[in-house]
Amino acid sequence: FTELHGDEEVVAEAFKVETDKLLNFMQTATPFEIITMEDILKELFELRDFRDQMNLAIKNDLEPLEQEMKDIITTVKETSDSIDRTEDTIQDTHETVQDATNESKNMERTYRALSSQFEEREQQ
Repeated sequence: FTELHGDEEVVAEAFKVETDKLLNFMQTATPFEIITMEDILKELFELRDFRDQMNLAIKNDLEPLEQEMKDIITTVKETSDSIDRTEDTIQDTHETVQDATNESKNMERTYRALSSQFEEREQQ
């Protein structure tokens, strides 16, 4: 580059002027903002703190929901067990009623048979 333009000091000064113009432009225009390592670390620490706050908020929201879900699951299990016991009771009651009905029919037959025998004896 110096070979084309001559004096090294002139070239260095021109380079510095143009570089300063570019840096000034980049510092004033937000898309070209210069970020230092300190800026990056500061932002990373802020993001980490934000993440930690969000994790805590989510945890605080999820813990009660988790307990509610456990309670719901327990209630559903207890209700299901209760339904099973009720079904068993209904089946047992049905069998008892069926047995009582059969016993009643047997007693009716016995009564008719005895009544018939009694009537026959009275007629004799």
